[in-house]
Amino acid sequence: MDFTTPFDHRLERVPVEWRGPLIDVIDTFETVQMGLKGIGIEDTVVLVAAVKLVLDRHDKDWAE
Repeated sequence: MDFTTPFDHRLERVPVEWRGPLIDVIDTFETVQMGLKGIGIEDTVVLVAAVKLVLDRHDKDWAE
């Protein structure tokens, strides 16, 4: 059985140096989305703002 997703197929065409960061961002987005849904928040604007906060924090950690 093949568990390859359309996202997996698209990743095959992404340059190797971008795959890791792209996967990190998608995983972060999905994790934040699940967390917000878990507390009853499904507003797209809130989701985008929350993901931005997480990614901004990650960038700050890398800069230090």
